[in-house]
Amino acid sequence: MKTNEITETLLEHYSRLTEDADVRIIKSKMFKKSHKKILRDPQVVKAFNRFLDIKMDNPTAVVGNSDYPFSGNNILGGGVMHCGLTRDISVIYMVHGRNPVDLHLIEIGSHRDFGTGTPGNINKFKSLATRIKNYRSDAGI
Repeated sequence: MKTNEITETLLEHYSRLTEDADVRIIKSKMFKKSHKKILRDPQVVKAFNRFLDIKMDNPTAVVGNSDYPFSGNNILGGGVMHCGLTRDISVIYMVHGRNPVDLHLIEIGSHRDFGTGTPGNINKFKSLATRIKNYRSDAGI
């Protein structure tokens, strides 16, 4: 079984576990598309699985040193979080609601993918901001 298949199976497993639980995982179309490309490296998969384990126990818990509001949050409407899984790969997510709490996995990618790398790419960042705003509107958050 390939690493990507293992991660997809794990996400399905968590989704089934959370149907009646206090935390539900909601994957955006962007996340579903981007995770297939990103979750191939075993180190990234391990870090992502750790992220999920911690968030399933406590969705507001901080995961490592780089779990904080996403830069540009004022543009995005607040509540959008960024968790660095490795030095370059991050997951963008939101925690919303209570009983159940929804863990929205919005997108996963590199700083370059998001336009926040060095040098920054304002066009990529604006595109990401638009995708996040559209997701929030569609999800009602």
